[in-house]
Amino acid sequence: MEEKLSLYEKIVHIHKVDIFKTLDINELAAIAGISEEMVYPEAKTFFFEGDVSETMYIAVTGQLKVSRNNTELGRFTSGDSFGLSAFLLDDKRLVTCTTLEETRLLVIHKREFEEMLMEYPQISLELARIQAKMLQRLLDRIDSSKDTKGYALGDFFNRQNR
Repeated sequence: MEEKLSLYEKIVHIHKVDIFKTLDINELAAIAGISEEMVYPEAKTFFFEGDVSETMYIAVTGQLKVSRNNTELGRFTSGDSFGLSAFLLDDKRLVTCTTLEETRLLVIHKREFEEMLMEYPQISLELARIQAKMLQRLLDRIDSSKDTKGYALGDFFNRQNR
């Protein structure tokens, strides 16, 4: 097995993640400092659909299968993060995640993450911006396909706010 990642190497991997790309070095170091490195063997299911979400993950190496109702939905590889939505919303996992080969992950636990956000409130603001952008992209995609009444979901939201 390889040596543990240094703080610098953790920062490099965390910075690759879309939701953390705009953070400064101190904020990235704070996240790296609370992350735990885990290595899972091939064919290891480390969370199941319906599990309570106490952690989010960043794939460092390896490949993971994401499934729901025993149907594969996709795969995660190096640089992908997953588990954030359920993690932030105190919700249950919507999918099951299983390694397809030996996989190294950075694991971020909810309690430590929330404590870190108290010290670095800018991270919370950045996460809110990213979530807003994701919602806007979703609404734009929906807006491009009108419903049968002739107006889009974006129009619906705009009408509700008038």
